[in-house]
Amino acid sequence: QLTKIGKMFYRLCRSYNQSHAEYYKYHRFNPPITIILNAINQWSSELMTKRNINGEMVVNEPRTREIFESAISFIRASCRSQTYKKELDNYRRNEEKNIASCCKYLATQFQRRSQLLILRIDLYFRPTFKDWGYTCEADGHHSRLLRALRENRIVPDVLGYISKREDGIDRGIHFHILVVLDGHKHRNTANLTRMIGEDWVQRCGHGEYDDGIDVGENGKKDKASYFNCYTRQDQYRFNCLGLIHPTDPNKLRGLRLAIEYLCKETTQLRPRPPKSHADHQDADLAHRQRIRNLRKGTMPKGHSGRGAPRSSGLDTSAID
Repeated sequence: QLTKIGKMFYRLCRSYNQSHAEYYKYHRFNPPITIILNAINQWSSELMTKRNINGEMVVNEPRTREIFESAISFIRASCRSQTYKKELDNYRRNEEKNIASCCKYLATQFQRRSQLLILRIDLYFRPTFKDWGYTCEADGHHSRLLRALRENRIVPDVLGYISKREDGIDRGIHFHILVVLDGHKHRNTANLTRMIGEDWVQRCGHGEYDDGIDVGENGKKDKASYFNCYTRQDQYRFNCLGLIHPTDPNKLRGLRLAIEYLCKETTQLRPRPPKSHADHQDADLAHRQRIRNLRKGTMPKGHSGRGAPRSSGLDTSAID
């Protein structure tokens, strides 16, 4: 009979989707997933042929046992290798570095204002235009939106932002953005977040596709969409959206969890750089081989001069 590890490996082989694997072949996964995928790629197709007419695994067949033993031995040996340990340490170090950097960035915002207004929004490309989302043109819209935020051309009194670029089978390229505003001047979280989302949709424009649904100007469909995270605020155990004060532990915990989500590395693949319309690197992309998936605004300089210096409690040791 199969052991617990054998059953887990068999379930992974059964759920393996070759088309999904093809989609992600140019992506870099974290070290544990990379090793498991290598094992599944090598042995799953043959293992799936070792089943009876009822679809049950024929465990007692010698070749079946050999496949399991080879696959598990490969996984264990790979996880013991120095190369794997080094890769894993690098991944963890990058994640911790990003979290610490973002915590410091937001802690500095509290030195400027004693109250912050936090917005979160997810920006997408519609399924019909998912392939367009991988182009330099689409990536440029994201860069220009961040610049417009920094220059207060979408919503007023923006103190900073953090943006994470991700990729997925269903959504394709998409962005998670956290925006920091002056909490002394603004309270309307839902409306301000909506203004950012509407700017994103307008910025990306319309495309040549008419299915009778969500049709924009001149019978063309919007290329982009967005999700206002404020509409889901009640579902967060620790909610950081809206007004946040540096003495509110629950709000700060929510802010820390939001940062961890934006900076996650160990369970998140690294998306490929954008491509040109011709599906090859263009001149603009040549110097951007290492496109940044995590971006944040300019680090503020010093204290605002209003009141005594404040501590936000967002340092990495305080909320672990």
